[in-house]
Order: sequence, then C-alpha cells, then structure tokens
Amino acid sequence: MKHDFVQGDSNKVLKPIDNKQLTQLAYGTITSITGILNYWTARIQKGIPGNDIVKLTTDLLDFIHHSLKNSGISLYHINAILHFLWRVRGSILQTNKKTTIIQMLNPIINVVFSKFAFDTVDLFIFHQLLKKYNGKIILSKDAEITFCLCASIPLTITQRIKAAWQEWIYFDKVTCPMPEDKEIMEYVDKNLQNIQLNDFVLNQGLAGLGLWILNV
Repeated sequence: MKHDFVQGDSNKVLKPIDNKQLTQLAYGTITSITGILNYWTARIQKGIPGNDIVKLTTDLLDFIHHSLKNSGISLYHINAILHFLWRVRGSILQTNKKTTIIQMLNPIINVVFSKFAFDTVDLFIFHQLLKKYNGKIILSKDAEITFCLCASIPLTITQRIKAAWQEWIYFDKVTCPMPEDKEIMEYVDKNLQNIQLNDFVLNQGLAGLGLWILNV
C-alpha cells in the first residue's frame, strides 16, 4: 500500500520492472524470449502511452527477428512470438516486419517439429494459436504428421495444470478440461506425501491446481 501497489496505476507501479526490461532489451541481455514477450504483450494490452507503444513494438519486432536467427528456438518460444504478433496486430504493427517474421517462422517451425523441440503442452497451445493465423503458418507434410500424432496424446493432470496457466496468459480463458474429482483427490494425496518446491509455484503443482479450481 505504501508504494500504491493496491489499486494503483499500473504504469507507475510497474515502472521499475519496465525500466529493467527495456534496459535488457537495449543491451541485448535478455535471458527469456517467452518471458519478455509475454510481459510486454500484457503491458501493451493493459495500456501504455501511445507514443511509447510504437517504439516498443518496433524494438520487440527487431528482437524477435534477431532471436530467430539464433539456434535453440523451441515451440515454447514460437508460441510466445505468435501470441505477441497476434495481440499487437493492426496499425501499430509494421506490416513488412511482421511478414518477414512469419516467413522466417515457417521453416523454423518445421525444423522444431523435425527435432521434436516441444512438449505436449506446447502443442496444445500451438494448435490454438495456429487457428488465428488463417493458413499463414504452413507446416510441411512431415511436420503435420508429427503434429497430429503427438497432439493426439492425452494430457496428464500435471500437463493440464500447466496448460491451463498458459491458456490464461495466451487466451484469457481456459478450455483444457478440468480433472474429475477422483483424479484431483488422487493427485492431491500423492503430492501431499512428497511435497516439492514446484508445488508452491502458481503455474504447476498443488498451487497451480488450486488456482485453476478457484477460477472455474
């Protein structure tokens, strides 16, 4: 309350974090592609002064362009990139840069599938993002086969908790089916017998399950 965190102006409250993120962006010291893109996507949606959005979007597009030239890109990162491009589409998004990035993404996505650089939750989120691009993301025949085979594997309760958290971030709603009561009780009993640090993280474990139940 002292720092106006409760019902405060988000632009003021988050200014120290904004400044840190912008410094990392300027000096190329970002360690998490997904983290910075999801952070700024949320900030732009909640309202940043218009004159700041244009430069920020340009800088982030340049960052994405540079990141795609490096190795180590997985479907987890691609999901964040697709989410950012979709959320900031429109007049503030430079069409040429967007087109270039989409063109770069297509072969990279196919490589990701050939290397199996994804998990089941990544596929679950990617499938929903793919629908928004109306055929602009083109999978090779091999990638499509891999996608269909792997996407047909049912999510475990642990994976569903993780998927639900990501759906809140990417789509503002959860479509992942809630586990049955019996499955929930078995999961809780099993985890209570051997509580791990991950159980207290909001996007997984018991804490993640509890948050999911509260938001149903």
